[in-house]
Amino acid sequence: MAELKILNMDEIPATEVGWLWYPYIPYGKITIVHGDPGDGKTMMILQLAAILSRGDKLPCDDTEREPIRIIYQTAEDGLGDTIKPRLLAANADCTQIKVIDESEAALSMLDERIEQAIIETGAKVIILDPVQAYIGSQIDMNRANEVRNVLSQLGRVAEKHGCAVILVGHLNARQGDYYLPELALPPEEEKPIGIWGQRHLRYLKEHKQLVYINLLTSDRLNEYLASVDEQAEDMFSRLVKEYAERQGVTERLKAKNQLLWVQKMNNIQACVREVVNSEMIYI
Repeated sequence: MAELKILNMDEIPATEVGWLWYPYIPYGKITIVHGDPGDGKTMMILQLAAILSRGDKLPCDDTEREPIRIIYQTAEDGLGDTIKPRLLAANADCTQIKVIDESEAALSMLDERIEQAIIETGAKVIILDPVQAYIGSQIDMNRANEVRNVLSQLGRVAEKHGCAVILVGHLNARQGDYYLPELALPPEEEKPIGIWGQRHLRYLKEHKQLVYINLLTSDRLNEYLASVDEQAEDMFSRLVKEYAERQGVTERLKAKNQLLWVQKMNNIQACVREVVNSEMIYI
């Protein structure tokens, strides 16, 4: 039995919480991200890791930051054929992202190698994906006392080194009598996305990654792209009609000289396409 020790609150110094991503992910503590399969949890976490590896600003957070090292552990996806290509697609600085080798021994939350890796690499973030694979083979996730003990010990490591620990998993809101935060995204009704929306999506992924991640994680991406696509198509149709009337490209010209009408309409559409791209798509 542990020796009884009494602490006086007046002797405990007050400290402020440091934030990796305010107000979502604090340093020195555990953050749990979970939801149904296919919700995009791993994609979101890899996008987050990519941003942090470059030292870019995070969505809804204007904090200036330096690139940081991240430890990313996964038991579901291949490092070479899945994780690395996704990180490269997200423009991650892969020199900043580390992996603990599990080829000889599987990792668990109570494994001393986690703390050793944090110390050796200077990592400020460690991600375990999924949480079920790293809880430990001897731990029953339906027993609150067992889960609480594991998380408490991992939390102490996080606090000691000021490292943000992110656990990803397919979890229910309740495990036995132990509750975990409900962070699953609400289902989104998929809407068809046309050529304008697809162009804008590519632009967001390449040049506006913070906006892209914010829309993705708030489950508003599809609705947003559908709206952009509809507005862009309306703008395109309206301007083509206005330009055609202004330049005398009418049905009368089409009946008189169809080849000339086609040439003029092609020029008008090309011009209007540039206007729509510059005012609605590539911004």
